[in-house]
Amino acid sequence: LSDGRLCYCFFFTMSPFTKLPIVNIKPLLVHGPNLKLASVRQCIESLHTACRDVGFVGITGHNVPRELRRETLEIARHFFALPMHDKNEIALSNFNDCIGYQSFGVNVTQSKRDQHEGLDYYRPTCNTKHAPFNIMGDAWPTFPSAFKSVFHDYIEQCLQFGASVMQGIALSLRLNAEYFSDKCNDSFYVLRILHYPCDDAAGVDAGNNSAFGKLGCGEHRDYGCLTFINCDNTNGCLEIKDEHNVYHTVNVNTVDDDCFVVNLGDMLHVWSGGLYQSTPHRVLPPRVENICAESARFNRQYNANIGRISVPFFYEPNWSTVVKPIPLDMEHHTTHAMEWSETDKIKWKQMQSFRDSCTGVMYGDHLKSKVLSNFYAK
Repeated sequence: LSDGRLCYCFFFTMSPFTKLPIVNIKPLLVHGPNLKLASVRQCIESLHTACRDVGFVGITGHNVPRELRRETLEIARHFFALPMHDKNEIALSNFNDCIGYQSFGVNVTQSKRDQHEGLDYYRPTCNTKHAPFNIMGDAWPTFPSAFKSVFHDYIEQCLQFGASVMQGIALSLRLNAEYFSDKCNDSFYVLRILHYPCDDAAGVDAGNNSAFGKLGCGEHRDYGCLTFINCDNTNGCLEIKDEHNVYHTVNVNTVDDDCFVVNLGDMLHVWSGGLYQSTPHRVLPPRVENICAESARFNRQYNANIGRISVPFFYEPNWSTVVKPIPLDMEHHTTHAMEWSETDKIKWKQMQSFRDSCTGVMYGDHLKSKVLSNFYAK
């Protein structure tokens, strides 16, 4: 729709979900978009199938340093273990309710307060066209002292990773590898750093408060382009929903397995004309017995009560990019090295009504329509 809102199609998958598909993206990074190489073709075909059928994929071979990803999780533990007074020095309310720290229950999904606390950071901007995200001031913690520099390095790595994945997705849609380059080369990214406490560690009786939901984060689709999830090894939290409204747990040790959990958002659902999934998912509060070894060790050492740590990075289109369905041609032979399958053609036909109803949206308008209603009003 042209006013910043998007319609949604009926959620549909071609095959039942059994486990997260894993794609090694290294051949694309090493050889570039050379589809004459079997390793590159296999990478792109596997990515295509995962995007079409699941909307979630584990990506290995990504070149984002393992130690940097591990460091983001550890430094987040130190921040969230601080007293509330210290964390509130960079509260969202000091920065247009857009960036900085949000306490437990401030984030809202489907009108219910979520059981997590977090930090949010958008691409820095002073452009008044980006209001209300054109924020002056520094919303980064002063402790731990390396917090800002570590996450700046991480952001740069994720931006490079995002550009590479979008090359792969362009190829998987039988487009030129650089199709999305001018649409995402100034990505209006979002970095979220999240803590999901367990056993009401936040000191809020969420279970007996009707304003709270029962989830760490309620069911939702991501509204952007790509989400890269770097999380600890706390199991039994992230769940995705299939076409039968059945939830399936996604357990991946993103650091030890050197694997990002990547999911697609609304923008790629639209760009692909409904061929690719923007899959509903949710996060359950962690159970004490499932807390990862690193958090358990941290809690013993610092007498803390840290639960699950997750650092999702949202690789988004440029603010002014207009996103609308790409007119993919599945009926005629093309010069592209890969042909469409019968499964592709069936789903493409099934999504015709979605394409007919979707006139496109400027990403900045879409972002505002989602974010500005996402926080709890006290």
